[in-house]
Amino acid sequence: MSILTDRRISGNGNVSVLWADKTLVSSISLFYVTLFLFYSWFPLNAAPILLSLGLYFPYLLAGNVKVPARHLGALLFLILFSLWACSYLVIETGAAAVASMIFVFFVSLPLLFVVVVRIHEAGEEEFIAKVFLAFLIWQSVVVLWQIVGRVSSIGFDPASHYGGELPENYALMLTGTYYNSNDLAATVGAIFAFFILLKGRFPRLSCWAAVLCLFLAFSTASRAVLLFIVLSALYYAFSRSFLRGLLIAVGGAGLSILVFFALAYFFQDLGFVARILDRVSSIVQILTEGVYSDNSMALRLVSYLQFLNNLDSLGWGSFKLKDYHVFVESLGPRFDLMAVNPHSFIVEIGYWLGWFGLTLWALFLAMMVSGNIGRVVYALFSFLVLSMVSSSILNNFMFFTAVFAFLVYSTQKSSANA
Repeated sequence: MSILTDRRISGNGNVSVLWADKTLVSSISLFYVTLFLFYSWFPLNAAPILLSLGLYFPYLLAGNVKVPARHLGALLFLILFSLWACSYLVIETGAAAVASMIFVFFVSLPLLFVVVVRIHEAGEEEFIAKVFLAFLIWQSVVVLWQIVGRVSSIGFDPASHYGGELPENYALMLTGTYYNSNDLAATVGAIFAFFILLKGRFPRLSCWAAVLCLFLAFSTASRAVLLFIVLSALYYAFSRSFLRGLLIAVGGAGLSILVFFALAYFFQDLGFVARILDRVSSIVQILTEGVYSDNSMALRLVSYLQFLNNLDSLGWGSFKLKDYHVFVESLGPRFDLMAVNPHSFIVEIGYWLGWFGLTLWALFLAMMVSGNIGRVVYALFSFLVLSMVSSSILNNFMFFTAVFAFLVYSTQKSSANA
């Protein structure tokens, strides 16, 4: 494999060399169409990614892929991290692990990072923005179809689509093509962070993306993502102008209150609307009565504190994906869910891959730190917060594509246009 360094090629017009990179990034968005159409039919549901990887590997081996020197350290640690994870999968399930979605996911991580870096270096961020917008449009269409199903019974029915596997408490969720609404919410938040770091570039794309992100975040009723979007919008607005920030804060608060009461007055009888209103209302409850007033938040907080207590005993990890009982069983049966889905990427990596896996990921993040402290802090904050939204972000290709995009973009120095 030949991964060499190159100088920034933005503006030289030689972007035809990126055809394989663009194909791979585009396949991630298309993957969520085939995943929706052929749920659980691996490898058919992953056909776009598998085909694009099949194209990219020969392109890589031919020495056509060059990565700038400043990203080689991060790439090295990401490759080691992926190899470590793949080795754990093989140790646990044998050669059969190679023919699984999770194996493809870890193999693809370094390649997704490479293509995002190369597209960024070519000054083609607009292409990535368009891929994200296509993803948001598709998810919005499916969510609207779900809403029609809730209202008229002729739209998309997740229970039928997933063959009766859907838990009862998922029945009122608006999930898009995802199994759980939080999976979609986390991805939407990551894409929103990318557009925030664009700082107003591609205004039309950014506006449409912001509208769709707000719609999807509200539909999924993820409290963390809704708060994240509010804080991100304020970060963007105040970094541009204090007056603009103040206007957005006041106007956004007023519009949110208006929408909330309109839904409560006219549509509360609809189950999915009642769920959204209940989740939004619980934000006020948590702020006024504390984290332990909410069962979900209390479970997560205790689980995260338990992880800190377990830092000295992580060792080589559990070696078993989705089986971390050895670390949380002392908390009792109430926390069995956290032994399968820890609701944090950092916690899951620590429990599964041990200190070595956790260190490799930490070094990858550390290598992404640049002199632009404000942008980097926002990017790292975004990853840490959003990676705790979903029960597990493993296998979420689009989430990591967006994370790589905003991490790479955060290393670019601010300018008048960025």
